[in-house]
Amino acid sequence: MFTLWFTGSNCHGKSMVVKKVKEFLEAKGLIVVYIDKNNCNNIKRAIYVAELLNKQGAVVIASFVPFLGLRGFAKQTITKYIEVWVKGADKTHVFAAENCDIRVDLNINSVKSCASLVASYLYLHKVIKLSENGVDPIVKIREDKE
Repeated sequence: MFTLWFTGSNCHGKSMVVKKVKEFLEAKGLIVVYIDKNNCNNIKRAIYVAELLNKQGAVVIASFVPFLGLRGFAKQTITKYIEVWVKGADKTHVFAAENCDIRVDLNINSVKSCASLVASYLYLHKVIKLSENGVDPIVKIREDKE
């Protein structure tokens, strides 16, 4: 399958966006494994694990603070790597957002809107397909009240 690698400053909303994206992907019937500093404190190991899980058909969502030194290694190792930058309240680490596939900003959008932006990217880039009936859980993400 693929890996969504969420990055951004610590404690600025990554986990809230990740939770909504994970719910969306699971509602589509996908197997989703979440990796973060709490269950894997070695980023290089997390990169290897993500690729192994992808080869077994799982979607991996990884969430770490910026890891610029290993970014190239992750892109080379993980076959279907999609990097998501989550911008929170602080203005630090802006340089890390360069060359990310998706950028979401919690200063401008709600958590659910950010999750919808990620889902839209996945559809537009044909990473995931629309349901046969044309109705998908993304609609539910947009309709839910915050």
